[in-house]
Amino acid sequence: DCLKNSHPIEVPVGHPSEIDEIFTTSYNKGASVIRMLHRYIGDDDFRKGMNIYLT
Repeated sequence: DCLKNSHPIEVPVGHPSEIDEIFTTSYNKGASVIRMLHRYIGDDDFRKGMNIYLT
């Protein structure tokens, strides 16, 4: 995300036609952040944390 061509997770929308493109980028980036967190903290702690978060 430190590259000049990276897109932030949150982006202002100027026209409705931009929504699909921005949504796809944000959705994929959010999934990548969750995947990196899962690998960083390990399966057991990730599952415990998700269980706490979702209940």
